[in-house]
Amino acid sequence: MPKTATAKDDKTKRSPSAYNQFMKDHLSDYKEKHPDLNHKEAFAAVAAMWKDAPENPNKGKSTTKKTSDKENATSKPKSRPKKSKVEAEEDDEEQSNEE
Repeated sequence: MPKTATAKDDKTKRSPSAYNQFMKDHLSDYKEKHPDLNHKEAFAAVAAMWKDAPENPNKGKSTTKKTSDKENATSKPKSRPKKSKVEAEEDDEEQSNEE
């Protein structure tokens, strides 16, 4: 059975996230106050303001992923990188010279 196309009018738009709404509200004001900046620079400045904005639900929280003790205990130790042929041959020569 072929799929039927759905009309775009039938789809409901979800509401913008807090970040999207913040950017919409503040970007135009920032551009008016700083007309010398291009869009990319203004966008970056307003995005940086988001970090400490009262509208930010993650305000004050760390942006890095935290790992639990359980994850650390089950993770494998990092292996050393393999030696190249030249390095392996040099090590063999050193060991034979020591003997």
